[in-house]
Amino acid sequence: MRTSNIKILAHLSAFFAPVILPIVFLFLFRDEEVKVTSLQALIFHFLIGIAISVSLALSIILIGIPFLIYFAFLYVFVPIKGAIESSRGNMYYYPWIGRLFQ
Repeated sequence: MRTSNIKILAHLSAFFAPVILPIVFLFLFRDEEVKVTSLQALIFHFLIGIAISVSLALSIILIGIPFLIYFAFLYVFVPIKGAIESSRGNMYYYPWIGRLFQ
């Protein structure tokens, strides 16, 4: 399987296996780009999960609702953007975490 296909699956794992699939790719493949993409996806899923949880807790006092909408938007569209960039053969760096890997 081509590495671009693996990177696309790592990005899109947010919708069906957000933790398991990046971990499997991280340990199964030796290609550096696949490892970086899988690690970024895994960290992104954890961070966005924490952000959505905090936003849900803050929704009780109404301040969390805009943050919840924003983070839900990020959770849907950032992996899609990463998959599109990977399908073009480009390396995609997630917001907030991508600077750690450049």
